[in-house]
Amino acid sequence: MYNARFFHFIPCLLLALTAALSSEGQPGYSVVADRFLFRSADQCVDSSATFVSLPNWFAIPAETGQAQVGVVNRFGMAGLNEIVIGWMRPLGNGSFRLDGLTSGDVDFRQATIQAGISKRISKSFWLGSSLGFSMTSVRGYGTRWVPAVSVGVGGKLSEKIFWGSCWDNPQIMLTAKGLLGSQPGRIRGGMVYQYSSAVEFYVGMGWESGMATSTYLRVGYRFSPIWKLALGYGWQPDQIILSVQRSVRNGYLQVGFSQDPVLGSSFAFSVSRHLKEKK
Repeated sequence: MYNARFFHFIPCLLLALTAALSSEGQPGYSVVADRFLFRSADQCVDSSATFVSLPNWFAIPAETGQAQVGVVNRFGMAGLNEIVIGWMRPLGNGSFRLDGLTSGDVDFRQATIQAGISKRISKSFWLGSSLGFSMTSVRGYGTRWVPAVSVGVGGKLSEKIFWGSCWDNPQIMLTAKGLLGSQPGRIRGGMVYQYSSAVEFYVGMGWESGMATSTYLRVGYRFSPIWKLALGYGWQPDQIILSVQRSVRNGYLQVGFSQDPVLGSSFAFSVSRHLKEKK
């Protein structure tokens, strides 16, 4: 009898463990990918041209077309690898944006695709929203598709301060009852302070039901016209993150490394390119 109970307990334990891991890799950009992958916005500070690095979810309207591809190897675990693809183009007084993400392996796979529009309401305030689908697939249990919705607001408090907030729903994860289900979404917010043409500060927070509040601090330093260094520390999960960005023709390359005291190391690589509009 005890052996039978033990063998019934093993699938439940594996299911709970997979749920714990998958909650870190929900559709949309995960906590780890958020901290790794940035987008640069052209700004003018102290009468000199510079760049402001914003998270991918930041709903700022695009001034020019842009395409980005990023790969994140999370904690050296193949099942938590993430591939992020993004594309934007100006549209009227705003921009059109297309985002995609996939993570997992042959046993557990998550993916999402969303299309959205950001609109500049005024010089210092903009609004963005997107709609798409998320997929969760578990071998032996099936696949589920559900709508994915995102709403974001942002703006400038001054020429040196950007702010933004975003709400995403749903988060897809395994549950003990029903095997596949949806949970309430998450809320993320952040602020960038461009101290000078060379130095910027970023602080961000994220909240989602059933998870501890995530916080991240980052300092960016541009030590040459083409090189930029960023050092950050995050809580929940605890990580120290280092990234190096190099400007190239019509874009930039970025490489990142993080160390988690419990889970280990993560690596990231991304490339972004500004797209010229056809005349």
